[in-house]
Amino acid sequence: MPWPTYSERFIISSVKDQLVTYHVPEDQRAVIKSYGCVNATNVAVAFWLVVHGYNIAFLEIPALETFTVPSLHLPVYERESISMQISGGGVGTSFWCAGYIFTDNGPGDPPPIEVRDRPEPLPAGALREH
Repeated sequence: MPWPTYSERFIISSVKDQLVTYHVPEDQRAVIKSYGCVNATNVAVAFWLVVHGYNIAFLEIPALETFTVPSLHLPVYERESISMQISGGGVGTSFWCAGYIFTDNGPGDPPPIEVRDRPEPLPAGALREH
């Protein structure tokens, strides 16, 4: 039996000048928790993170630098895509995107709201300090 929620590495690549894409499977939801880029070359590189056609990040990573976003919470729904690209540089550049994936059962019925009577106010002077 699979775990209901588990860690996933959506993309890890060193492909240059080409969009690398992960498609969220039917009935699943992904949550991007971190992404980053390593540039071990001696020139700056351009880096993109795109979710379902929307630019989430476009950065220039200086030579000999590592860029990481370790704390993110970005849902990506079924049939949507996560794409990354690096442009420039050469051997020594790589990028990754990781997070969680789980079965998406839709919103379903919300939990019932418990309605309580409003409490009566305390009598005047009841909380007086002694």
